[in-house]
Amino acid sequence: MNQKKGRGFYRKSKAYGLVCGIALAGAFFFGTASASADEVVQTAPAPADTTVAETPTVSEVVQPNQALTDAISNAEAVTGQPVTQDVTQEVATETVANDNYDAQAQTINQQVADYQAEQEAVKEAVKAGETNPEIPTYGQGSNGNYTASDSWTNLKSATIDNDIHVAAEGTVSTVADLTNGNYTIKVYSDTAGKLTDSHIISKISWGDVAVSGASATTVDQMQLQNEALGGSGSIYDFTTGGTTRLYSVKQGEWVTIPGAVVLADGSVKDLLARFTKTDEALAVGGDWVNIWNANGLVNYINGGSLIGQRPGDGITVEYQVSDGTNGSTKYIWVTSNFDIDGGQILTLENGDTALVSIGGGMRINGQAASGLELSSDEALGYSYGKAMTGNALDGGNSIPDGTVVYVAYTGTLKHNLKNTPGGNSNGVANGDFGLALNVHIPIAPQLSYHLNAVPKELSVIKDVLNQAGVSINNGTLKLGESGTYSLTGAFLSKDRLEKAITQYDFEDLLDTEHDKYTGYKVYAFIPIKLKDGTVLESKADLAAYAKQTYDESNGRFYVSLNSDFLASVADDSDFQVAVDIQFERIKTGTVENTFTNIVNGQRVVSNTVVTHTPSEPDPETPAPEQPKPETPVEEAPVAQQAVVSLPQTGESVSVFSILSGICLVILGFLGIRRKKHA
Repeated sequence: MNQKKGRGFYRKSKAYGLVCGIALAGAFFFGTASASADEVVQTAPAPADTTVAETPTVSEVVQPNQALTDAISNAEAVTGQPVTQDVTQEVATETVANDNYDAQAQTINQQVADYQAEQEAVKEAVKAGETNPEIPTYGQGSNGNYTASDSWTNLKSATIDNDIHVAAEGTVSTVADLTNGNYTIKVYSDTAGKLTDSHIISKISWGDVAVSGASATTVDQMQLQNEALGGSGSIYDFTTGGTTRLYSVKQGEWVTIPGAVVLADGSVKDLLARFTKTDEALAVGGDWVNIWNANGLVNYINGGSLIGQRPGDGITVEYQVSDGTNGSTKYIWVTSNFDIDGGQILTLENGDTALVSIGGGMRINGQAASGLELSSDEALGYSYGKAMTGNALDGGNSIPDGTVVYVAYTGTLKHNLKNTPGGNSNGVANGDFGLALNVHIPIAPQLSYHLNAVPKELSVIKDVLNQAGVSINNGTLKLGESGTYSLTGAFLSKDRLEKAITQYDFEDLLDTEHDKYTGYKVYAFIPIKLKDGTVLESKADLAAYAKQTYDESNGRFYVSLNSDFLASVADDSDFQVAVDIQFERIKTGTVENTFTNIVNGQRVVSNTVVTHTPSEPDPETPAPEQPKPETPVEEAPVAQQAVVSLPQTGESVSVFSILSGICLVILGFLGIRRKKHA
């Protein structure tokens, strides 16, 4: 019995195990199907370089803060000049950028304050000059009509060109005082930015350089004429004062002296000069004028006469800065004329000219038709005067006698110097410039600032949408349904430091096992302004500006915006483009997807989107319909005759009893067969 029981148990166990195996097999099968629906589908590697920078960034300019903006605005209002922008600097953070802006603002404000203080000091000096005399004191020379020898008078403050105010302070006893600070000319303008250092002449000096001109020659034409007239010796001593250059030039022709002009900003310009003879002709010279560079001055002589002739000859001299404007650009000229003697008359033929100081032996005659006229005493240099020689005054050694200082605001500096007819002189020999007079003009500082740029991390966004345009990231997409991968590229601000956009591409690796590519769109994500003024509004189709490829073998989708289009984007425009990829879900499973935006060589990887497509459930087998139990019907009780109840003998049995009996018969039969087999 134990053995039978054991075998029977074994068989039962085996049958149970088979049923369990089938159940487990079913569970394993269905469990495997479930795992397939949830697995992560890895995208195939792209054939292109997939190296990703640790942190793709673009440098973005931080706009000036309020402190710097206010400082720049105030500086431009005070100085009348723009505050220029220097090269942008790259810094680590916006905090550092704004701290630097505060520091720049302080520097600009201080420079402006210093300029204003200097301007006020000059204004005070000019105001003080209003107490100076309009006319100097006369008392020497012919009829006592000339200033005393060795005297120096600063005249009343004057205004030229409506808003330029000038005055002089200090005194001059020697030529050195004109430059050593003992004597100073003060100049300022009411108009901010009018007197810039690029339009103020600091010095004019003729060095050892050759002049150029149509007729300029190193052959002394005056000497040839003098000799032709029987003259002996030189008409003038051109060798003193370190002369290295001597030319004869035709009157009325412009000549160029290279590098003779130095402006207040340090730039060097050529000097244009023209010499024109006036009044009575001289016996020697004709159309020629001799010029030479003794002591660095522009020296000139108009010729000479025979002994005893005093024709009252003269010469007009004009100067321009060689800047290509033919004298239309105005400059501040601060200059002195000295060695005026023997009755010579100087006329300042510039409309905007102020005589600021006058030396000994001189007189202001007043306004003539051609300009302000000044004259020297006939006896100056002959019967009296400082450092006289046999030929009147001795140039700079005679200063302050025969000297005047004036300021002009003009494009062409012009004056005429002539001899008094019948006076002591014949032939006009003089020299201009050569001295850098001490001038104080408040010059607005050349202010500048720089912007700061900070690194901004580039980021892109990916989403997945259903047919209704609703995001289903981490949601469900049914088998056979269509969807859209939304690829939003990196935002490039108009404040980007590097304005040029040289590359803007999209790369996406579709899972071809689960997704079927059906099309794409590329469009402006934000309004984009082009250099020609065109504005591409948001959602504008950019397919005409793009090249797109799709490789069905590996699912590689690629869109590249062409270089001509990128080059047409305005520097002051924001830029951002998006791509939509349409697809159909063709297999159940879980699909992950990212894309890469390549911006100027930097690979910017997006977030990952996930969609789930579950398997379709098996159809359920309907349960068999159970018969409805009949509702017993109660019969009305009928009166019966009492009978004797007998035991049931089996004729009246249930269906269950019949089935149970059949099963017992079969089991008994199987039991008999086992016994026989045993």
